[in-house]
Amino acid sequence: MSWMQATSVDMSHFVGYLTNVLSLLESQIRRPLAATDRLEQAHAYRLQRLGRGLRYHLLKHLEPYGITPEQYLILFRLKERDGRGQSELVDPGFDDRANITHLVNQLEKGRLVERRADESDRRKRQVWLTDTGRDLIHSLLDDAVRIRMKLFQDFDDDELEKLIEFVDRIETRLYP
Repeated sequence: MSWMQATSVDMSHFVGYLTNVLSLLESQIRRPLAATDRLEQAHAYRLQRLGRGLRYHLLKHLEPYGITPEQYLILFRLKERDGRGQSELVDPGFDDRANITHLVNQLEKGRLVERRADESDRRKRQVWLTDTGRDLIHSLLDDAVRIRMKLFQDFDDDELEKLIEFVDRIETRLYP
């Protein structure tokens, strides 16, 4: 059973919600950045709520597999380049080295990753996907593509590029 089938979240409602949020966000971007008297009009709140909604949606889809969104990101990074040191798995925007250790421990217990000694420096350990972990991340990525297509089906390429441009500009200010 796919993780999309395993969840009780109605995808059409989520897509509608995301479309409404993005439409409202687009209209708010054009407003002057003055103080607002309504929380729902605050730009940062809207972005935070969108992020929370996306994380919740991902969490619900990953639950049947026993992994969290943070663990999913580690598996994804290892799929991009296997055999990384733990410090390379840390999100560049956050210093979450202690959390990475816990997350990798959990993935190792689930036999999705394994730690091996670095061949060039035996004091260092590298994290590698197991066959089970590799199979899982490939399966999840196939589902992720279908879900992304559904989430962004009403956006043309120019709109998606603009969205990424906005996010990049905000992240550049947050993580100089």
